[in-house]
Amino acid sequence: MKAKEKKIGAAREMRPKQNAVENEEAEPAGEDMVMTDPVFIQYGPPFISEGNNAVVNERAVAVKCAQLHRIKYDETLKAFFRFDAGQGLWVAEHEVRVCRLFSDLLHELGEEYDHVEAVRRIKPAGLKSLCRMLEVHRFECESVTTTGLFHCSNGVLNLGGEKPKLETHAPKYPFKISSGIRYDPKAKCPRFMGEFLGAALSGNDIELAQKYCGSMLLGSNRSHGILLIRGTPGGGKSTLVSIIEKMLSETNVAHLRTKHLNGRFETSAFLGKRVLVGKDVPGDTLSEKGARLLKSLVGGDLLQAEIKYNPTKQMLRGDFHVIIASNTNLRIALDGDAGAWHRRLLVVDFDREKPAKPISNYADVLMTEEASGILNWLVEGAMKFKREMDAKGVLTQSKEQIERVDSLLEDSDSVDSFIEQRLVKDKKADVSSEELLVDYHATCNKLNWRAVSGQEFKRRVPDLICHRFLLHRRNDIMRDKRAVRGYKGLALR
Repeated sequence: MKAKEKKIGAAREMRPKQNAVENEEAEPAGEDMVMTDPVFIQYGPPFISEGNNAVVNERAVAVKCAQLHRIKYDETLKAFFRFDAGQGLWVAEHEVRVCRLFSDLLHELGEEYDHVEAVRRIKPAGLKSLCRMLEVHRFECESVTTTGLFHCSNGVLNLGGEKPKLETHAPKYPFKISSGIRYDPKAKCPRFMGEFLGAALSGNDIELAQKYCGSMLLGSNRSHGILLIRGTPGGGKSTLVSIIEKMLSETNVAHLRTKHLNGRFETSAFLGKRVLVGKDVPGDTLSEKGARLLKSLVGGDLLQAEIKYNPTKQMLRGDFHVIIASNTNLRIALDGDAGAWHRRLLVVDFDREKPAKPISNYADVLMTEEASGILNWLVEGAMKFKREMDAKGVLTQSKEQIERVDSLLEDSDSVDSFIEQRLVKDKKADVSSEELLVDYHATCNKLNWRAVSGQEFKRRVPDLICHRFLLHRRNDIMRDKRAVRGYKGLALR
């Protein structure tokens, strides 16, 4: 009489066990399994005899469970992950769930190897011990970098070549997060392009936003850019940001708080994220002390993230994309590094009139109707981005877009900009401190700069003039037959 056969793993081959009465030469239970299963050939049978009892061969069972369920342990995130073929993702598995998988596997092995009693003696501590063994002997497979790859519900979109290519889900792709959007190369997004972007942005701004947001599909921030989205309330800024968040999966996005960037644990929230987003931020967001760290967070610098209650610091590569949306012009703490900010800033203005009848949850509406089409818009932007970066090393901007950045930097330090633009050396001329202050306020009003207080202006001007013109303030500038403070050899343009 043949015993009930069970099969564990697609690769296992077993010959049916026969009753010893019918076949006196029957082999010991499970021996065929040991001889045909590559795991048990390498690590020994799942049970080892110790006197009259048998104990679990933890290493063999852990390896078998890892291969059977495709489980591995992530040392950085301190968690188990199992490859879900249906989703094409490595999904997190709680240790309790892993213990259940071990329990089910041991019950099957116990019946097949006639060691049911050994399985019954296993306690929860024994299952946790197997989990610890699984941390070391995890599922091993080929692994590739996700650079140039984007996870879709129907495959992995490879953007590394000249044309997008959809590949089949496989364990070698280490994706843990997906937006779940289906890739359809024929899909369109007429409402997104015409009703939304076309009504809110100029053609150049649409293209700049497309290239920068499309580059997020490729992985790291190769351009080192920071996208500033400005405009009037209700103009569509938050809608665009929300759509980008949903396209990439909101799990890939971290909230940007420049006020707290210098805090001990703030950057730990960026681990495993792709985009940092600040929505409806106040005008001093980029003038906070922590804002200077933004240059490192997009510039590829290697940083350390300190995790609360964890003594081990995690390495963090500053290659994030950053989107900041604001209803007002932002002031930037330049700290003498205007050039670095100029290289990084990309400014898009939602300067058209806001819709007469706003649509509630507009981002959700567009995603429901045109998600695949919007994905194609981003894919097109990613390919444009690649071509420009390969050819020029920087993103192409229009004259107007560059002037926006210039104006933003000038406005951020109106005193330094005033001295640069309005003063010139003239050996025969002189200018008083009061004349400088009056002209400074007039220039700020004309160019729409933010003026500092008169006291701060007078405090900063002597050092800036000395640095730029090598002239010192004097007390013998004659005005109305009396000596006042000012500068000789300097004139207003």
